[in-house]
Amino acid sequence: MNYDDFADLGQTSFGTGEPSAPKKDPKDELFHNVFICGKMRKDAETGLVQQPGTLNGLGIFDLVFNKYEVYMIPIHTKTMLAKEETFNNMTTIACFSYKTTNPALGTTKKDFSTRECGNTSADRQLVDFCKPCRSQIILAGMLTDENGKAVIKEGKPVFIFVRGKGTKYGGVSNYLYEASNLDIPFIGNPTTPQQEAFEKSVVNYKRFVCKITIDLAPSAHGDQQVYKLERGLELNASVVNDIMNLSKKTLDKFNEKFDKTPKKADGTQKPVESNQQPSQQQSQNQQPEQPKQPPPVSTSSDFSFEDISF
Repeated sequence: MNYDDFADLGQTSFGTGEPSAPKKDPKDELFHNVFICGKMRKDAETGLVQQPGTLNGLGIFDLVFNKYEVYMIPIHTKTMLAKEETFNNMTTIACFSYKTTNPALGTTKKDFSTRECGNTSADRQLVDFCKPCRSQIILAGMLTDENGKAVIKEGKPVFIFVRGKGTKYGGVSNYLYEASNLDIPFIGNPTTPQQEAFEKSVVNYKRFVCKITIDLAPSAHGDQQVYKLERGLELNASVVNDIMNLSKKTLDKFNEKFDKTPKKADGTQKPVESNQQPSQQQSQNQQPEQPKQPPPVSTSSDFSFEDISF
C-alpha cells in the first residue's frame, strides 16, 4: 500500500492521544478532597445529605461530613496554572502548567504543544490564548483533631486537601504567605541564606495544626463562601521532622494526583514550541432529612510514620 495515495484520509483518522483514564473511586484515593457544599444534595451510595455551607470530604463521609471546622497538619502545597473550558456544563482543562520549570510552561490538551506562561495574571492577559488561565493552589495534609492527633482509619492516617481556586485562592495563599514570613526560631540549623529561605517556605507551614472553617469573600457575583485557614497548635520539633519525612514519602503520590499535564499515549510530550512572546517584567500583584450518624472516629496517634506504606 502506498500511504501517500491515502494521505487525505488522515483528516478522518482517530487520534492516538491519551485515552480517558478510568474513573477512580474517591474511597480509593490517597488524598481526599474537602470542599464547601454549595447546595443540599444526597449521596446515592450512603444516603447522607450534605448541607449547604458545610465542609464535606469525597470518599470520607464517615470522617468529614457537614463539618463547620476541620483540622489538618499540612504536608504539601503546590501552585499551578490551568486554562479551563466549560461546554454543556462539563469543565475540562485545555492547557495546564504544573510550574516545574522557570519560566513555567503550559501544555495544551488539544495537540500537546507547549508555550511559555506569563509570570503574573496581568502578563497572561496580554495573550488571547492565555487570558482564561488562572492560578490554583493546593494545600494537602494529614487529617487530625485540634490537638494534632492523627485521625486513623484502617490503621493508617487519612490525607485531605483543599483547592484554592477563584475566590477561594486568596485565603489559602495568604495563609501560606503569612506562615513563610513568621519570625520564629528555625527547626534546623541553616548556615546559608538559601537554607533559611528553604525553611521559611518549605518547613514553616508544616509546623502548625491548620484549622479550616468557612468565611465570606466579596466578588463580582456577591459574597462567596471561601476557606478560612488559621494557625492552631504549634508542633514540637520531633513531630515536624516526622512530617518532613512523611512529606517526602508521599511526594510521588501527591504529584500523581495533581499534575494534570496532558501527555501523549506513550507518555511523552512534543518539544517546546514558544507560542508566546517572552513575558513582560513582573507587574504589581494583584431543615432537611436527618442523616444517619457516622461511626465514631479514632484520633489515636499511636502509630509509626515509618510503618505507613503507599
